[in-house]
Amino acid sequence: LALCLLGTRRPLSKRELRGSIEAYLEAGNDDSFNRMFERDKDDLRELGLVIETVDNLDGEVGYLARRDSNRLPPLTLDAE
Repeated sequence: LALCLLGTRRPLSKRELRGSIEAYLEAGNDDSFNRMFERDKDDLRELGLVIETVDNLDGEVGYLARRDSNRLPPLTLDAE
């Protein structure tokens, strides 16, 4: 999920994400998929990923993780 959300410049709908992620395709029914999707979003947010939700013109919710909002802080190393 993280790779899909970080790898796009436009919001992706749940339908598009379900069709792009193998584990979601194998989820079986809609309830199983929805539970997996919500769990995965919660896990990623807990890890610090900023996931935006936006409404598109079709009335569907889209999901996006902008790279500029999800950068690690600079790493500084010392002699030790």
